[in-house]
Amino acid sequence: MNINIGIVEIIAIIGAFGAFGAVTWKFGKWQQKVDGGLDQTMDSIKGINSGIIEILDRLPGSPIKSDSPLQLTEMGVEISREIGAKEWAESESTLLMEMAEGKDPFEIQAIAFDHAGSFEPPEELFKKMKASAYDKGLGLERVRRMLGVDEGQDRQKLLVGIGAMPPDQ
Repeated sequence: MNINIGIVEIIAIIGAFGAFGAVTWKFGKWQQKVDGGLDQTMDSIKGINSGIIEILDRLPGSPIKSDSPLQLTEMGVEISREIGAKEWAESESTLLMEMAEGKDPFEIQAIAFDHAGSFEPPEELFKKMKASAYDKGLGLERVRRMLGVDEGQDRQKLLVGIGAMPPDQ
């Protein structure tokens, strides 16, 4: 009986090793397929990333930073200088002060955007706006929006002017 138990144990151990070997071999094959699939997926992701980067490189920059309060980017400052936006904003400040009476800073900026988007620019300013938009690859509406940032830029002066803020703040 001891001989039968020893043979059974040996056969069981050999069977366990065989099963372990088969499972390991099968897992290795499965892992190769998964790794191959991952390589293909990574290649696809790299292709998508390069495509997105190419698209983003083609988009024109923004003349306005997305910080709050809104400010101009380097491009926006350059456009502002080219078209004389500060001078225009100063010439419109009296009208803007009247429109901004009793408004908070957010509403003042909205008024500045509305005004910059809807006013009829003098011919010389309009030519400069179109030339700058063309040179920078922007739409005219983005240059107008930039004028709204310029117009609403000096909010503290504007808020003091309409009495919404004391001069010493």
